[in-house]
Amino acid sequence: MDNPFARASLAGAVDLSALKAKAEKRNEPAATTGPAPTADGQGASETNQVPVRSLVIDAGIENLRELLALSNDVPVLVDFKTSGVPGSSALTALLERLALEAKGQFILARVDADKQPEILEAFQLRQGGVAVALLKGQPVPLISADLDEAEVLARLGRVYEVAAQQGILGIAVVSDAAPAAPAPSLPPRHQAAFDLIDKGDYDGAIAEYEAALREMPTDTLATAGLAQVRLLKRVDGIDFAEVLSSEPSPENPDALAATLLKADACVASGHAEFGMNIVLDRFAVQFADRDALRTRLLEYFTILGDIPEVAAARKRLTGLLY
Repeated sequence: MDNPFARASLAGAVDLSALKAKAEKRNEPAATTGPAPTADGQGASETNQVPVRSLVIDAGIENLRELLALSNDVPVLVDFKTSGVPGSSALTALLERLALEAKGQFILARVDADKQPEILEAFQLRQGGVAVALLKGQPVPLISADLDEAEVLARLGRVYEVAAQQGILGIAVVSDAAPAAPAPSLPPRHQAAFDLIDKGDYDGAIAEYEAALREMPTDTLATAGLAQVRLLKRVDGIDFAEVLSSEPSPENPDALAATLLKADACVASGHAEFGMNIVLDRFAVQFADRDALRTRLLEYFTILGDIPEVAAARKRLTGLLY
């Protein structure tokens, strides 16, 4: 059964929401960046304030895209509350308190996993009682119900560090009267590609990005978009739980396809470092597969951008080559 929510979350996992934001900025005037917020949320200028209706939001299918877009500017913590996991209610209460104390450093989105199992499935989670961070649309498993407050705070601190590295410097400010900014327009080919992605027409989106690159070969955003949509197409309809639990051996000469599929599933579901290492493990021992493996790695580098995990994978790849 087609699940537009799953498609939306998957698009976020490979950072299509961030790509769209970058493309839109082509048509915007340059903005002045305010000072980075301090650890207690102070120091946020008007230029990095993000108007929101509340610091704690009830999440559902109807506002998923809003949350994905919001995570481009401020970290979003998605809490999956369930009656089936001891400590889940306590975790939700803790996160609600921390969200208010953090003064806008993150938004808490609460999901009733018992009543909305499709959202749990869309995030490739088997059960609730966990919280997932969204950074630029990419889900990162973060907190489980068995952690104490000190451990939760430590993991939140890591979220802030990674967010700052990715340029996510916004501070959420509650404002009922804040008008919504008009949405800037995308280049026509990019807009057409995003519209087709929303419909699940990945072949059509690929064709639009390929056309954009024929018209402008230096269009780096189209290059990234093309890589991302190809990944979406490859994992469309797969059983993520089955693929992620598979164990293709690097030493098995016939396991190339299974290796690449598991790596795709890892990257698409927010486990990029693990996915790249699966490819690199095979690259180290299967010399006949190196061209295909290197091509896939370069595609992941394009999708993921300048993050520490990519830098580490590039370094390991260089070491294996030379």
